[in-house]
Amino acid sequence: MQSETGAGYNSVSYHSEEEMKGLRPSPLYGVISITDPGRTANLPEGWGSILRLQFDDVEEPDPYKPYGDPYARSSRLPAAQDAREILQWLKANHRKLAGVYVHCWGGVSRSAAVAKFIAEKYGIPFDHSYDKYNTLVYDLLKQEDSDTRLSYKGATYRRAYADDYLYHITYVGSLPAIAAQGLRPGSGISFGKGYQGHSSGKLFLAEWDGVGFWVDRLGQMAENRSDTPVQDGLIPVVVRVPDGVVSDVEEDTPGTHDSNAGAWTITQTVPPSKLEVYDGATWLPIASVDHQQLIDEAYEAAEKEMEDDEELVYLNASQFEPAFS
Repeated sequence: MQSETGAGYNSVSYHSEEEMKGLRPSPLYGVISITDPGRTANLPEGWGSILRLQFDDVEEPDPYKPYGDPYARSSRLPAAQDAREILQWLKANHRKLAGVYVHCWGGVSRSAAVAKFIAEKYGIPFDHSYDKYNTLVYDLLKQEDSDTRLSYKGATYRRAYADDYLYHITYVGSLPAIAAQGLRPGSGISFGKGYQGHSSGKLFLAEWDGVGFWVDRLGQMAENRSDTPVQDGLIPVVVRVPDGVVSDVEEDTPGTHDSNAGAWTITQTVPPSKLEVYDGATWLPIASVDHQQLIDEAYEAAEKEMEDDEELVYLNASQFEPAFS
């Protein structure tokens, strides 16, 4: 599908890879070529500029195939960096090219999302009734095109609804030690094989839009570690840290990749006086949280989910997950 208009980029269209190979190259037009990881499209020479990107046509992370796991090919989600590369390419070529062709394998989802965004950004007519585009690709482009960004030591990640906190996900059973000693680097939970050795001497923090992913991940790990995770205190809980008390923040690349949200590490201890815990209803200073009460509440909730003759193993990983808006 192609649309045309006036100055600058006056057209944008999206195609399958096979269709793209059949188009006649022109130095006045550029191509955004999107392929699956590990391969590139064999495009003819003669285009004004070609941007090549590799990511899968997926919209949700796969928590069972973590980044860095050598035994499983994890889906390569579209990421903020991909969106930034597209935006940088568009800016660099805006006055050089008359239009843009976008292709992916089928010409249905990934390429349509990019074309839809370009049409909106540059005022090019587009069939906005088309709804088969990849919403993650489109949303990332919209987000990265915003002026609202958070920058730490050269790593940039957009905070869609920026609040004043970063978040640490742990287990209820760990709260007494945190209340006594604070959040200490290297003392947190390891998130699996892809993270072994990665978190040594570091403290992991997440953006608000990645909290749900990490709560689910810890819930899955708890079920694997224990037959009775509720009784053992292996109940995911969220601790929040004010932005203003952390420094030397660095991007956690595996965490950002897996959760498709900003993930960070620091090497400082955050004192208990700066920490708050979500108890299922509100945020409380960590010193005032009764961790045994949280375990009892989780146990009571689990009992309601189980039949009388079944062993109590049910864990609602999201019971103490805050709702962000």
